[in-house]
Amino acid sequence: AGQSDVDRSFMESEFAKARAGEHRAQSDLTELKSKHEMLQLEHRALHLRRQAEQDEAASTLRQAQELRLFTAITLMENFGEGLNVLYDEMLAIRQGAIEFPIDSISLCDKMNFKQVKVNAANELLQCQ
Repeated sequence: AGQSDVDRSFMESEFAKARAGEHRAQSDLTELKSKHEMLQLEHRALHLRRQAEQDEAASTLRQAQELRLFTAITLMENFGEGLNVLYDEMLAIRQGAIEFPIDSISLCDKMNFKQVKVNAANELLQCQ
């Protein structure tokens, strides 16, 4: 009976060691799974941050392009307005160039200056 008690104690002891080893292995496996999940979460977070940075860069580029476009449109509008002002000034100058010889002709008629009248009439013809 003594030997069987020893054998039994030995077997229980070996079983307890095996059980402890199994628990340790299970614990290590759980820790590895947790580390793996943490790494996956970190990877996902980095991926999302990179995506956000790329989206922000694309948005900034789009805003810069829109600003360039609006600047070009504004410059074209200002240029158009400048041309309109120049055209109006040219019309006013032309009108003045036409009115002056007409006034000169009228004045010459009153004062009977024939040659000045002819010169003014020629100038008027050239303007028209």
